[in-house]
Amino acid sequence: MNKKLIHLNFSAHRLIYISSAISIIGALGMFILQGSLWFLFPMLFILIAFSIAIPNILSQALIKYKDVVGTAGALFGLLYYTLIGLGLTASGWIQDFGLVLIISSLLAILFAGAYKKSTSRTH
Repeated sequence: MNKKLIHLNFSAHRLIYISSAISIIGALGMFILQGSLWFLFPMLFILIAFSIAIPNILSQALIKYKDVVGTAGALFGLLYYTLIGLGLTASGWIQDFGLVLIISSLLAILFAGAYKKSTSRTH
């Protein structure tokens, strides 16, 4: 899906916003259905959102580090898994995975907007 959208000339910023919207849909579904086995269906939306967001976020993050792309990629990977660990820890404390996903999705949209504003000022 990501490859198809890129071939349709969707920008990385737009794909990150789309993935955030998909994530919110999945998170709301998870919140509503978390007491049933049907929570697996909206979890597919979360997986789709991740599969669109992560390559586009990393591609944008690594643009300025082409000379040390391996090291930068490894550090960004470490940060990615650390953030997932923190999110799972928060979910364990709160005991509401759907709520944690909603908060995470909203943060993703806010950070995507802040990133777009910062890059539009520099270009």
